[in-house]
Order: sequence, then C-alpha cells, then structure tokens
Amino acid sequence: MIKNVDFQSTMEDAFLKYAASVTQERAIPDVRDMLKIGLRQGLYAQFTNKLTHKDKMQKAQKSVAAAMAQSYVHGDVAMYDTFIRAARPWSYRYPVEDVQGSFGNPSSPDSHAAPRYVEMRAGEVADYFFDGLKKNAIGDQWYSNYDDTELIPSVFPSIGLWNIVNGCSGIAVAMATSVPQFNLKEVNEALIKIIRNPQVDFNDIYCAPDFATGGTIVNATQVKESLRCGKGDSIRLRAKLTYIPTQHMIQATELPYGVFTNTVIDQLATLTSEDDSYGIDRVIDHTKKTADIRIYLSKDVNPATMIAKLYNDTSLEDYFSINMVMLDHGRFPKIFGWRAACDAYIEHIRECQRNIIQFDLDKALARQNIIDGLLIAAANIDDIVAIIRSSSNPTEASTKLIAKYHFNDEQVKAILAMRLSSLTKIDGIKLNEELEKIKLDITNYQHLLSENTALDEVLIQKLQDISNKFGDTRRTTITDLIEPQETFEEKQIRLSISSDSFTISDSEKKVRTKSITTDIMTTNTDSVVVITTFGQFYSINLASLIFKTYKIKDLIELRPNEKPILITNYHNGFDTYDSVITISKLGLIKKTRINEYSPRCSKRGVAAVKLNDGDILQQVLLVTNDDNKILIVNNNNYYNYYSVNSLTYTGRATKGVKAMPLKDDEFIKNAAIIYDTTISDSIILEGNTIMLSSLIESTRTSKRSKLYG
Repeated sequence: MIKNVDFQSTMEDAFLKYAASVTQERAIPDVRDMLKIGLRQGLYAQFTNKLTHKDKMQKAQKSVAAAMAQSYVHGDVAMYDTFIRAARPWSYRYPVEDVQGSFGNPSSPDSHAAPRYVEMRAGEVADYFFDGLKKNAIGDQWYSNYDDTELIPSVFPSIGLWNIVNGCSGIAVAMATSVPQFNLKEVNEALIKIIRNPQVDFNDIYCAPDFATGGTIVNATQVKESLRCGKGDSIRLRAKLTYIPTQHMIQATELPYGVFTNTVIDQLATLTSEDDSYGIDRVIDHTKKTADIRIYLSKDVNPATMIAKLYNDTSLEDYFSINMVMLDHGRFPKIFGWRAACDAYIEHIRECQRNIIQFDLDKALARQNIIDGLLIAAANIDDIVAIIRSSSNPTEASTKLIAKYHFNDEQVKAILAMRLSSLTKIDGIKLNEELEKIKLDITNYQHLLSENTALDEVLIQKLQDISNKFGDTRRTTITDLIEPQETFEEKQIRLSISSDSFTISDSEKKVRTKSITTDIMTTNTDSVVVITTFGQFYSINLASLIFKTYKIKDLIELRPNEKPILITNYHNGFDTYDSVITISKLGLIKKTRINEYSPRCSKRGVAAVKLNDGDILQQVLLVTNDDNKILIVNNNNYYNYYSVNSLTYTGRATKGVKAMPLKDDEFIKNAAIIYDTTISDSIILEGNTIMLSSLIESTRTSKRSKLYG
C-alpha cells in the first residue's frame, strides 16, 4: 500500500524525535544525580546482579553482559568503555568503579585491556547512588526496559553523593554539555550552607573546579563568573612545570584535564623537528599512574623562557569549556548556574529522603498493627488455638477470629501464618518491648515528615558523613594569572600596508611606494591582522618590531601557495567593523561577528573560515552596516546581488552557504560591498565600470544574471 505523506514535515518530526532521544537518552546528564543514562543503566545492572562493593570482583564481561541483558542498547564496547572510564582516577575525580587488571594509564585514552582480562564491580562510593532505591526513594520515576520485562530507575536517589563532583561532557543534537569536576568536601559544605540558609550569598557557596589530574586554573575570576551563569569563559588550565637545575630539565606533571601524555609528546616531537633550535635536547615519558614528562633543555636555554614557550606551543596549557546544560527533572535541557544546580539537587534529595521516611513509617505502622494482633492472641492463646483447630480451613478460621476478636485482615493473616508450635509460644513481654520501640520510631518518622528542619538535619548528617568518608584535599590550584608585560615606550607610528608586506616608520615620515594600498597612523601597541587564501587568521604584535619593511611570509609560516588576502591593523581598524564576510573560490559565503577574531590568537594562526578540499579563500570583506548590498561575480561575468542582512551569522570556523549558482567550469572571481552612501552611480570591479542602476536586486536563490562582457 502506498501512502502519500508530506516529506518535509515527516523529516522534521523524525529529526526532532531523534534529537530529543539523543539529548535525553544518551548525551546530557540529569541535574539531580548528574549521571548520563548509559552509566546509570550500567550501575543499576551491577546493583541488581550483585556486582557491588559488597560482592566479590568478577570479570568485566559479566558487568557488561548484565547491563546489555537488562537495559543498555548501545553495544558492549560502549558499555565497557563507560565502565572503564568510571574506574580511572585520572578521568573521575571520585571513581565509582573498582577494577583489577589493566584499565589503562594517563598516556593514552585507549590503553586498557579487553574485558576478559579485567575484573570489576561498582565501587563503595557508588553504593550511595542506590541508597533508598528499595525504599521507594524515587517514587514512580521508573521506566520499562527495551522488552518491557523490568523497570529501570530514571534517576538515582544519590543522597549525599552528587555526581557533579565527577563532571560531565557530551554532545547531543544542536547542543552540548561541559561540566567541570569539583571537590566533594567543598560541594557538600556548599549544599549544607544552602540547606541551612536559603538566602546565603553566592560567594559563600561557590566551589571552584577541582580536576582529577590537578593542574592550575589561571583565570579564576572568569571561571567564577562562568559558573555563576552556567556558561561563559572557558577554564584556562596549566600543567605543573618544575625546573630541575641539576639536570637542566623541566618536569611536567598534573597535565590539564583530558590531555594525555602522548599528545604532548607528539607536539614536542613536531616542534623540535620543525625547528632544530627550539631548545629541547630530548624528551622522556616517565608516566606510570600519573603523568610525568621529562623535558631536557639544550645548553644555555633559559628555563623560564622555555616554560613560557611550552605553555604557548603545546597542550601543557589547555582549555575546558563551561556549558552547564543538564536535564531538568530528567526531561528538559536547560543551562544551570551553580546555585540553580545546587537547588535542583537539594530539592531532589529532600523528596527522596521524605519518600524513604514515609516508607519506613508505613512499614513500622504495619508492624505495629501485627504486634497489636499478636498481643491479643497471646492474651487469649488457648481460645485462639481452639478456634483454629476446630476450623475446617483457613478461611473458616479467619472468619471466626475476626468475628470474635475484631482482628483486621493483616492481623489474622499473621496469626494463621504462624506454625502452631510457634503460636503457643508467643512471648507477650518481647512483643511489648518491640511495640514500645516501634512506637518511638513512628513518633520520630512523623516528626521528620512534619518538621522540615528536622528532615534537613538528616540530609546534613548524610552530607557530612560522606564528606568525612570520601572527601579529600583540593588537587587543582586556583589563581588569576597576571601576564608579564614587556616594558617599552608607547610611540605613534605610521603603518603602510601593501598586498604582501607592511612598513613601520616614524609617524612624521611619509612612505613613498607605489605598492602601498593603506596608510595608517597608529601606535606600536597595535597588531597587524592577516587572513590568507587558505582561510587562516594571524595576528602580528607590533611592539617588538622596529622601523623597517616586513614581508608577511617572514613573520608567519605560510604554507606553499598560501598568500595574504587581507592585511590591516586591528585597533581602530579591523575592530571597528561589525562583521567579516568571506567568499571562497568554489562559491561559499559566510558572515561572522568581528569579535570572534581575537588579536591574541596563537602564533600558528586559527581558522578564519573552514574550506572544503581544493577550495581557497577568494575575497574577505569587512562590513559595518547590514543594510548594504554585496555583489558577487564569477569568471564568466555572471553576478548575484543581495543584502548583507540576508546572510545569517555563523561561527568563525564554519563553511557558510552557497554564494551563487556555479556551473562545473565556473568559480568566484571577485566580490564587493555596495554601500548605501555610495555617491557615484557606478563602481569599478575587475577593471570594468559597473552602473549600479543596472543591477537588479535579488536573493541568493534567484537566477543569476549576466553582468558585462
């Protein structure tokens, strides 16, 4: 049977369902327990299959198989990798898996053995995820597994142990999450402060990130603000570099979180192979359980200078983004600031603890009811036995007992369930003692449920107990790095720019050269920015340069056939525009905000635009007014002409969209901005005079038109 459907709406519905599935069921953690669904399923399988800290170690295959058989659907390799990562002390701040065998090392992310060689179980700290799970802690927050044979928890109680301490990262569809790691003691102390005083100041509950691998955060102020908002500046993290004078060697330890030693070793090998005078004689990797790289310096190399170079040129300084996207109540992705995340967790554990206490209260009330019945039976034991013996079946005995002694169903069931020999030996004294204890428990449970402060004290005690048991000192140092400033006299200079070079001269001196395209008055604190045909963006600091002419190829490492396409100064020049428009030879155009191009980019440059293989950058246009028009011409003199504001902003390292239709033998030859303030009714492009009145305004999807020739 053929069914006609709307293709676009069908694709949109399917994509939205897929995006929601990836977000909720794979990539984004629940703010309440800070676990992704995959690890939660794996841990629950270990919990139900007696593979926890209280049980013996078993082959990792057993944990993986248990998870696969119960609920996990993404493959055994993915499940094993999830378990292994949760066991690594350089990946998890507080590992939640116990492992015996080769589970890897900080040298490489894939250095662990196969699951048949490794034994594992859920660690002791993971027990606190499950605590209360059997006492209805999460209420009805369960879902059916893939074949509807078992219910799986959609969130763990996690009372006292909030897995935000282990951080999280993940990529969903059109969104991502990146949550740093924290210190358990500091987090629990912050939670206690909020519970005791909901109006507590943010500064009193703020916890700076504390990574498993240590290191030093050198932009503490920016990180604090990012965590306040849940998004913002990335964490700038440095390794610990120690100079050993006796060996003229720099020892690198405490690598930035997520950086493996083989990455740094490869970077150092590339640097020294490309530059024989870089200043490093040899590098030895002594890494075992923790990172340890020994960098032996060449003779007469200044160690302080080399340390600065290493931070600048390698991943010994790295960045960890802050984008605290988490699922609100397990369903809705949301950016949580630090306080909002803490509040969500506290609300969750309050509800879980209340459910646990209600469960215990119901159980105590049920037992009290049974004891009341047994005490009546003990006081009338001979008659009770006689009624039971005279009855032809349990139903008759139950009816007679209820009629005479007014037992309820639960009481009479308990009496009839006892063996006759046990029934005749009911000890009234012991029952009364048990009853008194249960009454005290009931009073305590009812007090906890009716007094919020009393319930909170239970939570506070659990938070303190877990802090005392598993808490440790900080590993990551926090500071605000004051960048060393080279002292020099600020001077007015003249910057004269040509197509492939620039000249620095005295501000009073006029450079007389036909090749000069731009003459700028600026200072030696400015920078020259360069965008090349290969789509790279470079920045050249003028502070260290003298009065002379500089070829661009002598200041930055251009690759073969790579040429400058835009050269200008940054301050009061490049930064005065709103956006950068790039047009590639094979017809892609994009518009990016100017503030995505920093004058402090790496010496190796950064991508100004992402290009397809075989494509090059043909034109770079700087724009201030989106109401202006852009004219694009190909090699056969066909054009497209439309408003700048018809282009949407995209990121710096993106490709863009099609600028105009091109045939197989065509390419973009040139482009220009047509300003609304243009006085003349014509412009000159490719040596041809173009009458603006002859242009027909169109959109990128319109049919192209012949321009001239």
